[in-house]
Parts: sequence; structure tokens; C-alpha cells
Amino acid sequence: MTIDKVRVAGHVAEGGHWYTRDGEQVTAVPSADGKREVKPDIRHARKLDLAPGVTSVIRCADRPELTLWKQRQAIASALTLPRLDSETEDAWLRRIEVDMDETARKAAEQGSALHAALQRHLGGEPVPEEFQARCANIASTLDLHAEKWQSELACVSKLGYGTKADLLSSAMLLDVKTKDAKREELETLRTYDSHWMQLWATRRALAFGTVHNWGLRTLPCGILYVSRIEDALVLVPVSEEQLEQGGLMFRALLRYWQAKNRFRPSWAVEES
Repeated sequence: MTIDKVRVAGHVAEGGHWYTRDGEQVTAVPSADGKREVKPDIRHARKLDLAPGVTSVIRCADRPELTLWKQRQAIASALTLPRLDSETEDAWLRRIEVDMDETARKAAEQGSALHAALQRHLGGEPVPEEFQARCANIASTLDLHAEKWQSELACVSKLGYGTKADLLSSAMLLDVKTKDAKREELETLRTYDSHWMQLWATRRALAFGTVHNWGLRTLPCGILYVSRIEDALVLVPVSEEQLEQGGLMFRALLRYWQAKNRFRPSWAVEES
């Protein structure tokens, strides 16, 4: 298999968690028999010398906020899907799991659709009508901090991982998180260590990357929470202290991921 036979992502809605050294996000590769496309895994990464995405690395650690969300979804599904009289407990639990997975899938799709719409809006491309007002509102907020923004900029670190900068300007790096929450709920949200790791890793890939080398190690960062249920958003800054903590954690997880999978891209280097 050669790199020219894989499919790479266009807009962000096309998911994928493997990157080439040149910053292309690989979303599909030929199957063993060459008759269809499949999602790449660690076997394809070894053959094509791909780097894992940041989220794959961060998932090596427990994320309490995500665990809590899953627990609440399980409770909600159980309350709305009572056990049938003739149903075994195992069958009932499987039905709850399917319902949970569907809820998570829809939330992920909505978030990806908004990301893609914002990418198009900032790039001067047409945006679906349902996202036009929200994208305009986000752009107005961004204009308060910088005149020009880039969206979904792929970057690959020389340390051996890839990611995309959700929103990048000369003044700030932002990661966008969508929530099923109203404005007053958004204003109570804080950031978590997974956010710090993701932002640190992205900033590091921009400053010490195979594609970019911009010297952005001290660029201010933050999380932009955007509601999925109304036109509302809140920007929460992430401090330099939090970013440094995120960097310590992410580098440890990256070494763990590489050791566990017994793989590191041939072009990756040690931390400098």
C-alpha cells in the first residue's frame, strides 16, 4: 500500500485520527483485498508511517468529565426505555447501550457539522442556512480578538502526532466545543485537563512541526463553548500554568501510547 492510494479529509466533518508527515488527515485506506475502503488502524499506520491524532493519545487517560456524561446518558436512557415484561436483563442493557451510542453519535455529528460550517464561513464559502446566524455570531466574537482567523489548520508535530487547530489567529488559539446548553449554563463551564492537553499539543505542533514552524509557544489559548440548542457562545481562557500542566500530561501519554503500540513514526524525534 502506498500513500497515494489513501483518501484524505477535506472539510472537518470528514473524520479521521491519523496524519501523514505532510499534514494530511487520512480517513480511509484500501482493504486487504482492495475491493473497498476501510478506516485506518495501527496496522495501516505502521505501513504508511502515519502519526496518531491528539485525541487518540489523550484517550489513553481517564477523562472524568466524559465518564460523568456517559453515566448521565445511561441513566437517562434507562429512564426512557423501561424494561419490557418478556425482556431479559442482558437484552434490556443492550437496548440502553444502543440508545446511548445513538445519542453520542448525534451529538458528535452536530458538533462536526458546526465545525465544518464555521470552516466554510471563515473561508468565504457558502454555509447551510441552519448554521448561518450561528457562524456569523461566532465570527463577530472572533473579530473582537483578531482581524483574521484560520479554521481547521492541520499541523503535525515532530514528536510524532497530528491534530488540527480549530481556530487560529496571530493573537489566540481556540478549541471549539459544542454543548447542549443554554447561555446561562455555558457561562458556568470551566476547562479540564483534556482541554489543556489538546491546546498545548496543538500549539506545540504549530511551533515545532513538520508542516509549520511558527514559534507560537506562548500564544494565548482558550476554549470556545458553543451551544447546540440556541445561538449562544462563551470563550473561556486557559492559563499558561494550565497549558504547562497539560504539556506534562500529554507528553507522558504520548510516550505511553508509543510504548503500548510499539510504534512511533520513523520521522518522529525525541522531545527537545
